Amino acid sequence: FVHLADKTEDGKFGICGGNLIEWDDGIVIIPEHDETLDVEDQWNGEDQYFKFRFEPSIIPELKTLIKILMQVSPRKEVWFSTDIQFGPSETSEEYTTLERFFNQTEFSELDWHRLYKIKRTSAQTLCEAKTNEI
Repeated sequence: FVHLADKTEDGKFGICGGNLIEWDDGIVIIPEHDETLDVEDQWNGEDQYFKFRFEPSIIPELKTLIKILMQVSPRKEVWFSTDIQFGPSETSEEYTTLERFFNQTEFSELDWHRLYKIKRTSAQTLCEAKTNEI
């Protein structure tokens, strides 16, 4: 398990990776909670962000990290989770190849609240793997 995070001012790593993301200038509403209601019965800030991009300057290091993780993985795969409190209320997963994931991180956007299951194999093999898991 590897967690991407920002460095703090004292050179340590924090718990959030906000500086790794290329944020738009949209406004995020921080929810106020009613102490008399259960958390499940309240809006918790979800459904404000759906897609994101990494800061271009970190993409080369991200690619290197994922390649290293892929090499040391016994299954030769990396699961990459994109979670944020303000993301979609529904989660999803996607089977993808290393090349397709890199193209998406560099030239497109990733989805929040998605588990990307990345393999270094062809799309056909990915479909077979997905079928075998069902």
